[in-house]
Amino acid sequence: MSVCLICTIGVPGSGKTTLAQTLAKFSGTRTSIKYVHVSFDELQFLSQSFGAENSSLLEEGAVLTSYKLFRHVMVRLVEAVILYIKLGADLVIPEVLNTSNACQLITSQTADLTSSDDVCIIVDDIMYYRSMRYPYYQLARKWFGEVYVNTPLAVCVSRNKDRPIDKRIDENTICKISQRLEAPDPTAHSWEIYNIDSGTASVADLMSFTKMCLTNPVEASSHVTNSLETEKSMQISAEDVSHQADLICRQLVKLYITSSAPSDVKGAAVRANKCRKLVLAHLKSQANELSDALSTQTLTPHSAQDSHSPLYEFVQRIFSQHLDLC
Repeated sequence: MSVCLICTIGVPGSGKTTLAQTLAKFSGTRTSIKYVHVSFDELQFLSQSFGAENSSLLEEGAVLTSYKLFRHVMVRLVEAVILYIKLGADLVIPEVLNTSNACQLITSQTADLTSSDDVCIIVDDIMYYRSMRYPYYQLARKWFGEVYVNTPLAVCVSRNKDRPIDKRIDENTICKISQRLEAPDPTAHSWEIYNIDSGTASVADLMSFTKMCLTNPVEASSHVTNSLETEKSMQISAEDVSHQADLICRQLVKLYITSSAPSDVKGAAVRANKCRKLVLAHLKSQANELSDALSTQTLTPHSAQDSHSPLYEFVQRIFSQHLDLC
């Protein structure tokens, strides 16, 4: 059995869910590929713990909405679905979801799968930042693709107005997402080598694209053509210590919030983000301390992702010290 992940990219109202549902409708009929549709909107509706009481958590003056927290739940769920399909492991549903309904949503699409089937999991979400998509690439490892639902903004806004009132999204929000959207760029990011613009593609084209993602590993296809650019990108990232320190702080904030008691999520978010600002200010004012701590160590582009790296351990220690003051 082969399994690939495909992420949709597009502003609200662009037609991501319609596209995913269309492919799922032909699952195993017009194509031998079986599609499993994992919808952010549908699963968020099943959420038990990300209600209105959690929708105003503060992060540096901005709103840390339930959507941000729920995206971490989505990644965990997709990982569980991969293990369930490929290895036959138990389908572990994150606790914040309604377990029985979420389980039914997945098992209803996977009940007839066999060990010889090729499976494409479509992660249906706006994914307008590249950082939203990268965790799914990490889950997929090699078998990954992106569908850019590139619909004109005016059409998206018009469709949004036709939605039921409780499903509509603020028009300013749609415009902001459109302005900030990071389209696939395989030249700068080799892991995005497999992408397709649905605006110029037919259903048959999308099915062929899925087949390509299932049979062509990303690493093997991109390593040679992008090796020099990747090396340059890694060098720049390695030199940007403050950026990596900030990434580590953000990870520590998320860990602190998710490990807090449900009744204290809001307070934990306020404390953790206050601590993050203190840590970054400390590192900025004490640059020599950071330099001395890493003077005998090699900083790599993956220091922020490795919890055992010298940089991660250093920032974690400073974060813990400042957390006591918050």
